[in-house]
Parts: sequence; C-alpha cells; structure tokens
Amino acid sequence: AVDTTRSYWSMKRALQRIQKVFPPSSVQQQRAVTTGSTPTINFLKGHPSPKYLPTEDLSHALQMAAKKAKSGEMELSYTANEGPKPFRQALAEFISCECKGDEGANNTCRKDGLFVTGGVSHGLDLACCVFGGGPGKVILAESPSYFLAFEIFRFHGLRVIGLPSDAYGIVVDEIEKIIQSLGPGKVSLVYLVPTHSNPSATTLAQKRREKLVALAAKHGFKILADEVYHMLDWGSAVDESKYKRPGRMAVLDHLYHTESSVKEVEEYEVPDGTQGSATETGHVLGISSFAKILCPGMRLGWIEAAPSLISMLSNHPYVLSGGGVAPLQAQVGHELLKSGRQAGHLSMLQREYYLRSKTLYEAVLKFPHLMIPAGGAENSQVCGGYFMWVKVVPTSVDTVSLQKIAREKFKVDFLPGERCHPEADKKKEYRGHLRLCFAYMEISELAEGVERLAAAIAHATA
Repeated sequence: AVDTTRSYWSMKRALQRIQKVFPPSSVQQQRAVTTGSTPTINFLKGHPSPKYLPTEDLSHALQMAAKKAKSGEMELSYTANEGPKPFRQALAEFISCECKGDEGANNTCRKDGLFVTGGVSHGLDLACCVFGGGPGKVILAESPSYFLAFEIFRFHGLRVIGLPSDAYGIVVDEIEKIIQSLGPGKVSLVYLVPTHSNPSATTLAQKRREKLVALAAKHGFKILADEVYHMLDWGSAVDESKYKRPGRMAVLDHLYHTESSVKEVEEYEVPDGTQGSATETGHVLGISSFAKILCPGMRLGWIEAAPSLISMLSNHPYVLSGGGVAPLQAQVGHELLKSGRQAGHLSMLQREYYLRSKTLYEAVLKFPHLMIPAGGAENSQVCGGYFMWVKVVPTSVDTVSLQKIAREKFKVDFLPGERCHPEADKKKEYRGHLRLCFAYMEISELAEGVERLAAAIAHATA
C-alpha cells in the first residue's frame, strides 16, 4: 500500500511539473494515472489493431476455399516450388494495381517474378540461406532498423554492420566506403526497410534506390528489401500535391524486366545446374507479406525478384523436397484477392491508420521534449507503416531506464531506441530515442499514452 501511494504522488508531482511548462489549456484533459488495475497503454507491440482483423473477409475466403476442396478443385498435393500459379497470378495483378501510381516508368509485377513464402521472416531466412554466403560474410543493415531481423542474419553466421541513415533513408554513399574498408567480396547482402521504415518511418528516396541497385550490380551483393509496409501508405492524404511513393525495389533491377522466364522446377526433378546459373543474375529481392495488410495469422508472404533469383530460391534443397510453401494459405489468399476483399481491407487500413498516426503526431507535438526526427524534416508527419520514431529532449534521458519508470509508475510502454541498432557496441547512439506503434492501441488511447510518457520523462528528469 505504501508503494502504491508513493507511485501515485510521484505521478501527481510529475504532472504538476508539466503544468508549469504548458498553459492550462494544453493539460486540462490530462488524467492522473493510478497504478494497480489501470491498463497499460502499449506502444511497444508492433501488432495490428484487434479491431481490424479481417474476420468476415477471411471467413468468406475460407468458405470459398472449402467449396473448392469439397468439389476437388483445390490443390491438395505438392504445388509448384514457386507457389500455386493462380495465386501468383492474382498477387501479381494486385501488386500492379496497388503500385501503379508509384515513381518510375514500369511498376508492373510479373507472375514469374514471385516466390511464395511463409512471411517476411521466412523470406529473410531463405534469402540468407541462398545468397548470404555463410560465416565470414557481411550484411550491411539499415540503422536504425527492425531489431528481430538482426538475429536471423547472425544465425547464418553473417557479421552485421550498421548502415547509417538520415531523413531520406540509408546513406547509400557509405556503402562503397565500407566495402573498400573490408575488401572485395566480403559484403554479400544489404538489408533495409525502404518504405515507411521500422522504426524510423522514413522512406528511401527514388534516386537513392536507383543508386543502391547500381552499387549492387557493381559490387555483386544482393539487396534484401523488407517491403512489408510499402502498400500501407497514406502519403497522398498528408500532402496530396507533393507526395509520390517511390517504386518497389525489385522493379528498379533492369533484369527484372528484361530476363526471360526460367523453367519452373517439376516435382522430383533434379536440378541440372543451369537454373539460375546465368552470367548475371538479378540484384534485388523484395520481401513482403500479408501480415500488415491483412493479418499476421495468415503466415503468407512473397519474394519479388528477377526470374534468375526466383529460380535459385526454387532450387533450395528443402524447397525441392517439400514443394511450394504454404499452398493452403495461398489458395485462401487467392480467394481474398479474386473477390476484391483484400483490396477493400487495405483501403480501410490506410484510412484508419492514417487517422491514428495523425492523432499520435498531434499529441507528440504538444510536448517540446518529444521530437519526431523522421520524414525529411524534424516533426514531420508519418506517411505510412506502423511506427513513429521519437527523440527525447533533453538527450541525457536514457530510454532503457525510462522504459522501466514508464511501465511501473505510469502504465505506458514503448520500444527503447537502443534495440534498433544492428551493432551491440554502438547501441548507445539511440539511447535518447524510442519507437511508438500507433496501430495496436485504440485511437482514443493515443493522446493519453503520450501524456503518460511525458509524465514519465518529467519524473525521470526531475
């Protein structure tokens, strides 16, 4: 009881300190937070809102798939190594439609440029198996970036080196400097989240994308572009007159458009060594999934790449043994795509998450010790994805320590920025940063969550 009382009064004093800094009108809606049964406002989870899980759409797709299973129309045996053909055709049409307004001359998705996966994490793991080169090789990873991807790379024996970024994405010019310092042939992969990055919400500019692909061709590394947020975009709603989303990374690879189709591997066919053995192969693997545009439980994704790279993935031994990945999920996905329900669900998510991101943005702007350093200029609005990357002022605040205070005393949680650096000995570069997810919580909780966070900062700096 004594601890609860102390926590209450410490929160009350923190809120009083905020009221001294801000005029009464800006804090009159603030509510004192009590401990005990008060639910935590969770900005930590990078999950979709439970409210927007597609129960009706998925139910309809499952019913349609079940009818096909009963009539014998569903593929229930081994499928093509690349994945069921009808699904890949429907997916290619969906991607082409959703991305037709992107920057670039040709944003059409080709069916033979798709390989079905069990999601982005599976796609990254498979790409490391096929293109990573094994222990001793280096992967350059965008910094800050998706922290759970780093362990996938290390599991394959890859050395992970951070690649600095600014408000317009990774600093591409740094790649050649790192390659020169390491020596030729050491860097096998470059990983980034090019559109609405996790955690920074930045988007790599089109010219930087083009230069990155040119460097991959020059130095022989492959680009792993984690594009899970590419279509979860509302930039035109933020600035209709100026915003144009850059093109998907794979379509910037000239071989994606010019390569002929590669013969698909038949069941039990032993590779003759010619598949994917062209003098030059593609340079980019765009890795994405339905996790953020539909639901994570589908465990369904894809890799988009030039046919030569798709062939190399299809000839991985475990794919040769088991056939195409996630065939049942893919056929359910086909029903969602064919019916138009996936497109409708994505449109709804774009609208609703735009409103949530705008609400969080406006709440953060009320507190001068919280800065949004992403999007081309400080305190600019997020144009897509799930996250907001926030810098705490004063910079003396350590967000790892702040998280403990925020959790225990103020019932609010977030991801400390240190988690997002690829290199353990450099994590302190982000000690004053934190990641907020606006997708998971209810829109009515976002402003209060920021108020609790601000109270925690005031308490930590008192």
